[in-house]
Amino acid sequence: MTRAPSTASTTDLNAHSYSDGLNMKNLFPPHFQSDEIEVAFRRQYARTGHRQSVIGLSIGLVLALVAITLSIILDHQNDNPRAELILFTIRSVIAIILGIGLINLPQQEKAEPDDYYRWVVRPAALAILALVLNYWVAAYYAETPPPAARIFLVSSLALWLFCAFARPSSQLAAVIASISSIGAIAAGYISEASGILDTVAYLLIANFSAMSVTIQSEKRARTLYQRTLELEESQRQLSEKSERAIRSRDFKSRVLTTVSHDLRQPLLGADLVLSNQLISKSGPDLAKLRLVSNALRQIQAGLEEILRAAVADEVDPESSVEPIELSAIVVQALTDIQPIAHQAGIEVHWRNHLPPSTRVSTSPAVVRTALLNLLGNALKFQRRVSNPWVLVRCFVAPSRQNSVYLEVIDNGPGVDPESATEIFTTGYRLPRDSDVPGFGIGLASVAEQVRELPHHDVMLVRRYRRGARFRLTLPVASSITRLRDIGA
Repeated sequence: MTRAPSTASTTDLNAHSYSDGLNMKNLFPPHFQSDEIEVAFRRQYARTGHRQSVIGLSIGLVLALVAITLSIILDHQNDNPRAELILFTIRSVIAIILGIGLINLPQQEKAEPDDYYRWVVRPAALAILALVLNYWVAAYYAETPPPAARIFLVSSLALWLFCAFARPSSQLAAVIASISSIGAIAAGYISEASGILDTVAYLLIANFSAMSVTIQSEKRARTLYQRTLELEESQRQLSEKSERAIRSRDFKSRVLTTVSHDLRQPLLGADLVLSNQLISKSGPDLAKLRLVSNALRQIQAGLEEILRAAVADEVDPESSVEPIELSAIVVQALTDIQPIAHQAGIEVHWRNHLPPSTRVSTSPAVVRTALLNLLGNALKFQRRVSNPWVLVRCFVAPSRQNSVYLEVIDNGPGVDPESATEIFTTGYRLPRDSDVPGFGIGLASVAEQVRELPHHDVMLVRRYRRGARFRLTLPVASSITRLRDIGA
């Protein structure tokens, strides 16, 4: 089926209501604004009725041939020979034009809107007009004119066949219905004079019902075609976004692979130099060198993880989940940031309210990364605050006994509650932080990694005093084990 390319600017119908009463401006379905879309619609509308068109032409041809045969067989000695000749000619013309249309109509996949108009609609319309003329001549010349009821019935049936099988445009259907009605009424009046008054109403109702059905059918077809174009446009946009996302993912994967691989060598060299220094140094310098060495090893481990993920192109978040003691990770993270906090004059406090032997089922690397990010943000945004402090605490969730809360609280400038969701979006930064270095990536990355793990979450908790309060939700290891046993 041929379709015109759909675009947002060409798929809209003109702004006409389909339910504005009998205003002639709004009675007929409006055309598409684009000529290309209009032609494509007419092509589809006609082709979907190709079989109906063939059947309609065939029925009309058969009826015309039957009428011709009857006019030859029946005895018309009492009729006007001239009238009989005219009627025979009219019926022959009807049969000829319908036969020509049936022969010349192209196959469905090759037919264009002009073909349907030339070989279906126009012959059928002419046949209806010829039929009305046939009855007008019969009523005028015949010694025994046909009754008006028969004239009305046959002309109405012909109009219904025309509207149902030829699928004309709404405007043409209205024109043919009007001409057919006037012609049939004229023929009936010639036949019975005022005797038609009790049946003419039925003729008008039947004819204009056929016209109404044609109009409503075209309106529904146009609406459906418009919805189809809009759906195709939405699918096209979705496909483009999907392709862009795939290209972006592939590009990021290549960059991460290259950067991770290229940074490994200099880091290994730096680690080797530090290892030699650790052997020869002692005193306060030794402690500092160990901190630097630990930081380098953490960077190396992170790069190895990135490299493995980039090569595998997919990571199963649950593969790194294991039961751990949360306090060990927190203490290690606080040890790593202590020199920075000390230099900035920020007090860091740690409160562990977990019952003894409580273990959480999580990824140590993800929790460590998330905690270091939250701590780094707390230290970064408190440099202008007097008596700054940071509190890290963990406790069992009061309303969820199978979960543990790990919170990072500070007395810094805090976060506007209206931005509680946006701050976890990649690239988002608070307007006031434009002079603070950063790209708005850290929190978004933390949220994505944490939320990929089962029963994990990260959120900003509203704080009624000054400062920010971030919360990580982690599942208790025993509850996860029970859930897995039930699932098994």
